[in-house]
Amino acid sequence: MTFLVYSMPFLLYLCSGIFSTVLVINLSESGANAFLISLLAVFYGMGMMVCAGTFSKLKIPKKIYPKLLYIESCIQAAISFLCIIFINHQIALFYSFLYGASVTVFFVCFQSLLDSVSKDLPIRISSGLFIFSWTLGLAVGPIISGLIYELNPNIGFIIVILISVLMFILFYMSRHLHFKNHKHKWEEPFMRAPRYKVYIGWLIIFVGGAVLHTLRFMFIDYGIKELGLSKASASFLSGSLAGFMALGSLISAFYLKFLEKKRIFTIVGLLTPIALTIILITNNFYFLIISFLFLGFVSGFGYFFGLYYALADQENSVSNVAVNEALTGIAALIMPFIFGYIASNLSYFMAFLFMMIISLICYSIAIYIMWQKKRRALLKEKFNNLIKKIDDNYKDKRY
Repeated sequence: MTFLVYSMPFLLYLCSGIFSTVLVINLSESGANAFLISLLAVFYGMGMMVCAGTFSKLKIPKKIYPKLLYIESCIQAAISFLCIIFINHQIALFYSFLYGASVTVFFVCFQSLLDSVSKDLPIRISSGLFIFSWTLGLAVGPIISGLIYELNPNIGFIIVILISVLMFILFYMSRHLHFKNHKHKWEEPFMRAPRYKVYIGWLIIFVGGAVLHTLRFMFIDYGIKELGLSKASASFLSGSLAGFMALGSLISAFYLKFLEKKRIFTIVGLLTPIALTIILITNNFYFLIISFLFLGFVSGFGYFFGLYYALADQENSVSNVAVNEALTGIAALIMPFIFGYIASNLSYFMAFLFMMIISLICYSIAIYIMWQKKRRALLKEKFNNLIKKIDDNYKDKRY
């Protein structure tokens, strides 16, 4: 049953990856500029935020969530069907908005379903599996789209419709699961999360969201028009970002303590600006793969780090996760918009340079906080040991 539930985020983002990639290629092929293509990402993010806000305001009872999951799969199929019937530049933005809202319906409802089957898993493992599942789907979707697009642009939409039917069946199969709130068991050794790690998580989640949602929509157009890549190659690179992100989240789940050591964390933090610099200066496919490996690994680490410590701070876990999602939504709205505007009015070079500078600033702040807090903790430990040693010597002399 755990496999059944964790397959759902994979299928959802498999559909999302296919849908978004086909829309991007359609607009790029029809002569749309970079700014218009970036609006696909902006409208997708707007749909997510409007839907999330609606859920928070209406406070829909959880007993209705299973029915909403059925509706979500139907909406997903209906949007893809409409794309086959009629699509142009303006209506594509509307479809992207609807699809973003549809994805949010799924994730709001899915949280309860996930909690009901993963309550006995260590939070480190359940978080890693969840991120691995949806990022793997987001990796496979663009790769499939790039390979089949030349055959017929509508094949991608047909695949989304078929997978939506499969999701409907899976929702029906999991209908007997109870939607209850559970507190995760912390049965593994765990150092309670200091607040500064939550703040660091917010910084790197913002960068990860900005990079993922921008490149997911923009790199295909950039690769085809600026680098001369084929649709299949550009889509493969776009999908590889999420694939490496899935790998990064899994590695982080098992080696988190190693990755957050000061020097290792510094190296990991600098990989994002390094990778964006590589994209700026080369059109070699293999160097681009390396840059997406760096970007994906760091994004996977960032998402896991942010989610793990947000949940680890149990007293504030709900508000922490809400901030995580809000920052991801803000990044998905702002960065693609600014990136597309700069690319259209200046150049893609300047757009990537801007994103590289923003990532460097955010990671520099995160690295500084990590080093300062670690240094203070070390000094405090040495001071306490010194006091204890003096106190012990005093007691020895006294007696």
